[in-house]
Order: sequence, then C-alpha cells, then structure tokens
Amino acid sequence: MDQLVGRPEGETTRLRRLRALKVLDTDPEDIFDNIARIAADLCGTTVGLINFVDEERQWSKAIAGGPLPREAPRSLSICARAMQGDEVLEFEDLLAHARFKLHPLTTGDHPLRFYAGAPLTMDDGTRLGALCVLDPEPRKLKPYQLATLKRLASVVIWALKLRERTVATLLDAEDARHRLEHLYAVTPAMLQSTDQHGRFVTISDRWVAELGYQRDEIVGRRFADFVALGSDTRILQAICTDAERASLHTKLICKDGSLIDVELSSMVDRDAGGRMARVMSVIENVTARDAALAALVSSQNLLERTGAIAGVGGWQVDLATGEVTWSDHTCRLHDREPGHRLTLEEAFAYYVAEDRPVLEQAVQHCLNTGEPYDLELRLVSATGRPFWARVAGSLDVENGTKIRLAGAIQDITARKLLERNLAESRELVQVTLDSIGGAIITTDLDALVTWMNPIAERLTGWTKHDAEGRPLSEVLVILDETNRTPLKDTVECCLRLGQVVSLADNMTLVSRGGSHYSIKDSAGPIRDGSGHVLGAVVVFLDISEQQRQSREMEHRATHDALTGVANRSGFDAKLRDLLAHAQLLQSTPGGSSSHVLLYIDLDQFKVVNDSCGHAAGDVLLHQVSMMLKGCVRDGDTVARLGGDEFCVILRNCSEHDGEQIAERIRVQVDQHRFEQDSRRFRVGTSIGLVAFDGSWSSRALLMQAADAACYAAKDAGRNRVHVWAEADRSTSLRLGDMQWVARLEQALDDDQFELYAQRIESLTEAGVGVRCEVLLRLREPDGKLTLPGAFVAAAERFHMASRIDRRMAEKVFAWMEAEPDFHDGIDMISINLSGQSIADTSFHQDICAMIRAAQFDVRKICLEITETAAITRFDDAKSFIDEVRSLGVKVALDDFGAGASSFGYLKTLPVDFLKIDGQFIKEITQDGLDVVAVRCFRDVARKLHVQTIAEFIECDDQRQVLAELGIDFGQGYLLHRPEPLLLAVRSSFRASGRHPCEKGNPTMEPSRARPLPPIAAVLA
Repeated sequence: MDQLVGRPEGETTRLRRLRALKVLDTDPEDIFDNIARIAADLCGTTVGLINFVDEERQWSKAIAGGPLPREAPRSLSICARAMQGDEVLEFEDLLAHARFKLHPLTTGDHPLRFYAGAPLTMDDGTRLGALCVLDPEPRKLKPYQLATLKRLASVVIWALKLRERTVATLLDAEDARHRLEHLYAVTPAMLQSTDQHGRFVTISDRWVAELGYQRDEIVGRRFADFVALGSDTRILQAICTDAERASLHTKLICKDGSLIDVELSSMVDRDAGGRMARVMSVIENVTARDAALAALVSSQNLLERTGAIAGVGGWQVDLATGEVTWSDHTCRLHDREPGHRLTLEEAFAYYVAEDRPVLEQAVQHCLNTGEPYDLELRLVSATGRPFWARVAGSLDVENGTKIRLAGAIQDITARKLLERNLAESRELVQVTLDSIGGAIITTDLDALVTWMNPIAERLTGWTKHDAEGRPLSEVLVILDETNRTPLKDTVECCLRLGQVVSLADNMTLVSRGGSHYSIKDSAGPIRDGSGHVLGAVVVFLDISEQQRQSREMEHRATHDALTGVANRSGFDAKLRDLLAHAQLLQSTPGGSSSHVLLYIDLDQFKVVNDSCGHAAGDVLLHQVSMMLKGCVRDGDTVARLGGDEFCVILRNCSEHDGEQIAERIRVQVDQHRFEQDSRRFRVGTSIGLVAFDGSWSSRALLMQAADAACYAAKDAGRNRVHVWAEADRSTSLRLGDMQWVARLEQALDDDQFELYAQRIESLTEAGVGVRCEVLLRLREPDGKLTLPGAFVAAAERFHMASRIDRRMAEKVFAWMEAEPDFHDGIDMISINLSGQSIADTSFHQDICAMIRAAQFDVRKICLEITETAAITRFDDAKSFIDEVRSLGVKVALDDFGAGASSFGYLKTLPVDFLKIDGQFIKEITQDGLDVVAVRCFRDVARKLHVQTIAEFIECDDQRQVLAELGIDFGQGYLLHRPEPLLLAVRSSFRASGRHPCEKGNPTMEPSRARPLPPIAAVLA
C-alpha cells in the first residue's frame, strides 16, 4: 500500500525532540488514558487514542475503548497525516476514500469507519502525533466537538510538559550526584567523605592507592581507625565539632603498617537544621616534603643542603644586617634569577596586601617567643604571577643571641586549586539538590536511605540523620488517594528494571507526623562511570496546593454557591456520564441499567421571595436543598438548576423506587413550614419523574421529558408527582412547547416576525379615520405563516412573551416613523400586550423610552391589555396604564367580561376603550342573555366615558344588533380579514374614501423618502 504521508522537512529535529520527552515505549499513565476516554465520550465515539509518530511507526500512549494494537507501521498511520495540519483532520467515512478500503482499520476484526485527529504540537512547533477518536459507524462531528477535541489536544501537550519537567528534575538530581561521584573516581588527589559519626562514606581511587587498601576495607569504618596513635589528634576533634574548615597535619597508617605524613583540609556539610551531616576532606601526602623541610629548618647550612628537595625552597634572614638570602628554588618561585638578594621589606612586598599583616604578625611572634610558624599565604611573583605558598620559619639562637630567621617555602597552588574545585563542586551539588523544587532521596542497592534534601525532610517528617540506613518504604509512605491502600515501591521497580519509574496520579504521602501531601513521584537509577547501578534517586513533588486549588475550582465550577449542591454544570456532567455509561451497557449483550431523573419546581416560592425579600428566599432554598439531600441515597445527585428549580439523579433505581423517593420529597417539603418575621409559609413541590436507560439518545430529550412531566404536575394542580410516559398527552404538549423555544429564539434573532393588521370600524358613524389592531405572524423557512395561537402559550410558559411584545412595538414604531404620509388619515394603531409584559418593569421602561423618542403623534397609538392580566397584576397594570396615558398613549381593556370582577376594577383603571370579549358576540343574535350582558357593558362604559369595541363580528346580523345596542366600534372577519400592515392601511383608506395625505395620491403609494430606522435608534 502506498504510504499515507511522506517525511516532512525538519524530521530529524522533530524526532530528537520527541525522544527527549522520554514518552515512547513507556507504561500507561492515568492522565493520558483519561484524556483519551474524555475525547471519545465528548465526541460520542467508541475509541479514543493518543498516538505518537517516530521514524518507523505510530505508537499509542493511550488507548480508550476497542482492542487496538499498541503500535502500527508509520506507512499506515493516519495520525502521521493529521499531525501535519493545524486543525482537526476528519474522515466522515473512511471507506469513501480509496486509500482506506484495504486499510487494517477498516478490514480488521473490529472495523472502524470514522476518524478525527487533532494534532499534538509543542510550543516550539514540534509535531509529535495526534489525539484521535474513531468509531465503527460513519459520522460527522459538530463544531463544538471539533473545538473540544482540539482543546483536549492542548491538554495532552500540557501533561507532556509537566511530565518533561518532572523527568528533568530527576535527571538534574541524578546528574549532580553523578558529577560528585565522578570527581571522587578520577581526581588525582586523595579525597574522602565521612558522616557525622566519622565513618567513611566515599573515598577516591588515589586514597586507596596511597594507603594500599581495597575500597571495601575502608567504606563504613571510622576514620580514627587509620590515624596513628600519638599523631596530631586535633583532626579527630575538628571532624566532630562545629568548625566549618580545618587544615591540620596527622599521620595515617598504611595497610603494610608504615606511616605517612598527611596534610588534611576539611569542609563541613550541614543539613537544613544546621547540624553537621558529613565532612569532605582533601588529603596530601607530605612525608617527603616534611622531611626535607625539617632538614632545612634545622640545618645551619640551609642554602647548601636544600636545593629543590621535594619542591621546597629555603630562605634565611640575617637579623644583624636584615639581609635576606634565597635558595635557587626560592628565587625561581618568585621568578627571579638565582643569587637574587633583597631586604626583608622587599621580601614582604611579594605577599598580597591581605596576607602581609598575617606574615608580619607571625614573624614578630616568632621573634618574641621563639615559636616557629607555618602559614599558607598568597604571593605575586616578580612577573605578576599569583601563587599559593606554604611558608614555615623558625628562630636560630646562639648563646642566647638571636642570630637569624630561617625557613622554607613551597608552592601549594595545585592543592589549593583542587580544594577550591572540590568546594565548588560540593557547593554546586548542594545548591542544585537544595534548590530543586522537588524533594530528593537517594538509596543504596538495598533501598536503604543514604541521603535526602531539606524538602524531603520537611515532607516526610524524617531528618537526614534519622532516615539514613532505614528502608525507603519506612521513610516514604505513599497511599492511593482513592482507596488508601499502600502503593508499590518505585525504587524496587527502578532498581529491578534499571530505568526511570513513575507512579500514577492521585498519590498521597503520609509523613512521620501523620500529615498528608498530594505528590508526584518518580525514581531513577544512579550509575557510576562504568554504567553500574550504585543505588536510586527518588524525586517527588508536593502538589497539595495545586490539588487543593484544582479541587476548589472544580467544586466552585460544579456546585451552587448558595445551597452547596451541584449546579447546572455539575449536574450536566453527572447526567452525561451516567447516560453514556447506560448507553455503553445497552450496546453490550446482556448489559443494561435503569436510573431515574426528578425535575422539581417549588410551588409558592415567589410568595416568600416577594413577601420577605430575596435573603429569606435564599434561606428557604438552602433548607429545601438540605431536605432533598436527606431524602435521597448515598451516590445520588442533588442539583439546583437556578431559581427554585432542582433536579435529582437517582442512580441504579427503578421507576417504582424513584416514585417512592419523589413522594418522600414531596411530603417532607409539604410538611415544612418556613418562618420569617413571625409569619409562616408553606411551599410545595411539583415533581416530574422520568425513568431512563441507555435507549435515550440524548440528555436534551431526557431533560425535555422531565421538564414536561414537571409542568404536567403543575397543570394538574401542583404539589404532586407526575411520571413521564411517552403516550402522555400532557407531557407531549409540554415537549411541543419546549420545541417552540428554540424556534422563537431563532425568529427573534433573525427578525422573522411580520406585522399584519385587522381594521376596527365604527358601527355608529361614517367617515372616521383609519383604526386597526396590529397582529403578529411568524414567517417559516418554507414561506408559510404561523399564527400566534400556535406559539403564544409556549412563549408565555417560557417567559419569552415580553421579548416578543417588545419586538412587535419596535416594528410598529419603526413603521410609523417610515410612513409619515399616512399619519393624517390614521386615528389609531392598536398593539396587543401580554400579561408578562405588564409585570415586566424593564418592558415598561423600554416602551416609555420608545414613546418619548417617537417622531410622530403618539396619541395614535393604543396599547391593549387583557382584562385577566389587569386583574391578576392590578398594581403593575395600574402603574403602567397611568404612565403611558400620561405620555399621550391610549389604553384598551381587551377581552372585557371574561373576568369575574370586571366592574369593580373599572373604577380604578383609567382606560380609553373596552373591547368586549368575543364569547358575548358569537351568539348575540340567538341568546338574549348575551344581549343583556353587552347592554350592561355599554352602560358601564358610557358612565365611565370610554368607548366600546365588539370583537368577533362574523355576520351582518351581529353587526346590526351591536349597532342597535350603541356599541361604538366593531372588529371581525365580516368587516376585514387580517392582511399585511401596509395593505391593511391602504385598504382602510380605500374603504373610507380618504387619501393618505391632504394633496391626495391616486395610487396611494406611501412615501419612501426615509428608510426604516434601526431598533437601537428607536430605543435611544
């Protein structure tokens, strides 16, 4: 088969970067497995993969779902192609492409048809592979799924970078340790390291060679065992004291029993608490030098006998003349010709300014007391060459007279440089290990602790002193956060495999004092220069704060701040996972699961909120949430979706058991009494119940069914449980209403509402101006019109009515602005408002703003309010009517007579028209009671000085009776069938015989001088 993808430019650099991540051929890791699983779940596929591509193959770091091989040839890799792009590569049906017809993915035992892969690209542009999802069925991902897959790919890159930093920390620690061990192995000096008890920890090869021992004869023994009795024992004291540095002389015992003179310079290494941890020493064999020096100092014929024995030069000062004499070697040390003579002051001038007072003080002390001196000082030769020298001197006295100062000088620059390099190496290692952000512990081959840095001491609760020599499993106690069980020993695995080993996520370190820390842990082998494993180094990072912040952020994102139960986001995630699991079981032979969803709406909650304030309402919501949690089982989910709406997920629950739990909730809430300011309130619950399994295709349908069942419970009288059934008419109607929500949202966004109008004609006189009621129609995508009766109930139920009313008013005002030629002939344009708009204060503000900004006579506008809305929202209605009438707008009370208290409310509602409800008009020619009612309405209207309008006039007999009764205006199909607003106004002018303007216009075409103003301008 042809290769799917070739080798792009920069492949060598890409492969080097990929290998540097050390992710290929590694064990599965939870973080990558979880990302692959999430990707498959969100995309609705059966398989999720994280694939990396090297020069010859595609290797899967994570496989979620499906029995797929861990690696495949690169020539067959679709991910190798996906990683070359910047966007998700999607094949809706692999078999639709010839190259895949014989591909193993489509022809194997478990053939796959769909593929989508998001490239895995590092910050530096390196392309590593792809996060991909596959499925046995052809499909197409939705835009949000494509975007989510791409975001998850960035999460994979984040996880890789976190992993890379952890590995780098481990390698830094191992490298620092290795550098120190390498120094001990290759240095030409005698080096040793002893612990706080004086036992050897490490020795250099030169040390072993000088004393003639084998290494295993030395390590672990005390340094004091190799110090000759009678030698200078101050070194033993210095090693165990608080001295930071010590430079002393002693004698060491060789294996053959001989003694050597050594000069030992020591440096103390301390732990975080300031206690001595170990002593590192540089040792120099000075046997030959000291013998020569002794001979020089004691000899009266210094210059003749020394020469350059053991690299030591001689000197003397004649105290009578002050003349200084140097041996030939001393002259060469100072870059002077042999035989050079000088004064004492000139000799002192060769010493650096900082060391000169030290020498002067030592010489003066020697002259005063006769005690010899031995110093290490810095000099600068005649040619400007700096060097270190050991300078020793003593006083010669003859017959009580001080004759001369004589001594020796030796160049010790090489040793001083070695000491400095050792100190720098030690400091570098110490600073590196102490400054690394993670905790570090080293062990030997038996997994016994040999060293730990201060961070490790703090986290484990063990000091370095107490932990050394103990099993790592005793010092580093790690548990699984989920089940609190001890985990495998990473060091044991590391030493057995000889490679870096990392633990999974969600690990907890239990310190010696019982504290718990969330950690990331890994272990790697420590090797010598020959590659032999010497022990292991464990690096672990304290991620407790990150975990705490992550959990806190996750909790805040998924839980309601007021009640503490899950919020909508957390609920959606729980329901999505549960439904996905149910669907997975449904597809497995013999597998199934049944769960229950409860949709709960509080009854009479608004009474508490309005009577006692929102703070009291919040207290009640918290109490209700606690009652819900008390009624459900462990493992069930209680969520507040917003306002007074709650949902409960009952896992692994039958419909019958779900009904019992729902009834328990209903009874408990019903019996609860909320007390506030000496008042008691009772609230109830309307509960919709849906039993579901894997046969449900989506969460949206499930939520719609539960919502429909809840509203069916409300419609049936509230405070009850309604179980959803597919054949249930009440829930079916509710589902239909919910489907209207999306349609109406689209209509508002795309301005798909159109204005129609129906004339209102005078029944008592002719020649009056044009009057009409504006009606709304919804234009469907196929061109058909939908009447308000199809969607008004849904709009009111889902609180969209005031938005539709606002849009209708905006369009009417805009039309009036754009058609000034019609203004003189129009008497009234009526706009119907819903009850929700009457109670909506923001709607009040918007409509009043439109009225004030109008560029036409607003007295031509009439707002129609239903009698039922006016009665049920009396205070809101009266306030609204008073405000708009003060601006000049007329108000009509629509459907008059439908309410039981019409006459009483009329006394306080200042309206301009009464529109008599159509139920009194339809049978007025046959029912005398309707005639009496209409006559009564007429009399009340005349008493209040308002005019009357009769609706639903469909025959001439009705019109005649209404005219005889003195009704002012009529409206109905007999008089005019609704048509587009512009046509309705034109036909009204034709019917009245009037022209749209004073000059007259035979065509009656309205002016097009001004375009329709934007809505924003109307509301400005």
